[in-house]
Amino acid sequence: MISGYLLLVGHYIGIKGPLNSADDLDYAKEQGIELVTYARWKAEGFAPIQAVLDRIGSDGVYLSYDIDCIDPVFAPGTGTPSVGGFTSAEALELLRGLKGINLVGADVVEVMPERDVAGNTALLAAHIVFEIMALDAATL
Repeated sequence: MISGYLLLVGHYIGIKGPLNSADDLDYAKEQGIELVTYARWKAEGFAPIQAVLDRIGSDGVYLSYDIDCIDPVFAPGTGTPSVGGFTSAEALELLRGLKGINLVGADVVEVMPERDVAGNTALLAAHIVFEIMALDAATL
C-alpha cells in the first residue's frame, strides 16, 4: 500500500516517507498512477500539481486526505507518523491551491484520538475538513 495523501482520479500527491518501497512505487507507475512526491513538490512548487489539475479538467475528483502526511510535530495523533512531512501551513496551502476542482466527495483519514493527547491532530483535521468544504463551496 502506498502512503499517500491526495488521490485525484489516479494521481497521488504528497507521497513521502520510508514506507513507500520501490516495488510499491513501481507498481503505481505501471498502473498509470502519476505520483507527485513531497520532495518534488518542495523542489518544483505547485507546477506539477497544476499539471495534474489541468489534465483532470472538469472531471469529478474524490479527495482523500491522509493526515499522516503531516509531520508529527503538527499531527501526532496518527497510526503511521512520518517525520519530515508537511507542516500544517504547507498542508493548508496545498489544499487551497486546489480551488476550482470538481469535488464529488472527500474524506480525512488516519486520525487516531488515542495518540492525539493534546488534540492538535483533531484540530488540524477539522480545519482540513473546513478547507475541503470551502473548495466545494467555491464551485457553486
